[in-house]
Amino acid sequence: DWLYAVPAIGSGFTIVRVNRIFRIHRMFQFFRHTENHTNFPNVFRSVILILFISLIIHWNACFYFLISKAIGFGTDSWVYPGIEGQNATTGPYSELSRQYLVSLYWSTLTLTTIGEVPGPVLEGEYVFVIVDFLVGVLIFATI
Repeated sequence: DWLYAVPAIGSGFTIVRVNRIFRIHRMFQFFRHTENHTNFPNVFRSVILILFISLIIHWNACFYFLISKAIGFGTDSWVYPGIEGQNATTGPYSELSRQYLVSLYWSTLTLTTIGEVPGPVLEGEYVFVIVDFLVGVLIFATI
C-alpha cells in the first residue's frame, strides 16, 4: 500500500495493490461471525449470495470489455459496439458510464441465460460465451 503512494511507482501500476487479496480471509471471518450472531441468518445469507452474484457479473462484464478491446471495438456484432467509423474511445460509446453499463447489461443477460445478445463470431468469442453459460448455469444451480 505504501508503494502505491509513491507517484513514480503507483501512478500507473495498480498491481502494487494486489497484496490486499491476502486479507480476504478477514472478510469471510466477518461473514461467519455475523451469520452466527444475527437474528436473521437467512436474510444475511441471501444478501451475501446477491453480493457474490453481483461480483461475478461485474468481473464478467470487465472480461467482456477487455476481450472486445483485444478483438477491436465494433469489428463484429458480438464485441462492444462502435458506431459508423467511431469506436469505443470516441463518440457516444466513449463515456465510462456507458461502457460499464453496456458491458454489465451484456454480462447480466448472458449469465442469467436470458440471451437475446448477438451471437459470437470468432472462436475465442465462442469459448468465452460457452464458459459464461456454464458459469450462469452453476450460479443458478447453487441457488
